[in-house]
Amino acid sequence: MVTTVLGKRGTRSTPPSTAGGLLKACEVKPDLIVTDIMMPKMDGWTLVRSLRQRSDLALTPVIFLSALGSDEDRIQGFRLGADDYLPKPFRFEELDLRVSNALRKRKAMTDSLRTQGPRR
Repeated sequence: MVTTVLGKRGTRSTPPSTAGGLLKACEVKPDLIVTDIMMPKMDGWTLVRSLRQRSDLALTPVIFLSALGSDEDRIQGFRLGADDYLPKPFRFEELDLRVSNALRKRKAMTDSLRTQGPRR
């Protein structure tokens, strides 16, 4: 359902395939990752930890969608480096806005880095 909704706005998305999600991210270098926490084989916590350890994916925005909605779970997500956390159930309009905001911020950051040029 999330893939369908994001696809309607022109966003290309790939459904997660548990541990394959990290391999896919390494291949594709996505602009944004939307993931659940509770997945078989590799949970979302581990996925974010792994992403943040890779220089080529460390700045990729990550949005958690999860049935784990306690304050502690959300804080844990942010501690690990998630950029946003949307507890289930959620409105797709809200997800769409959060995705738009994350992509806008990423574009601003990459544009800024390009105009600064290499550091010496």
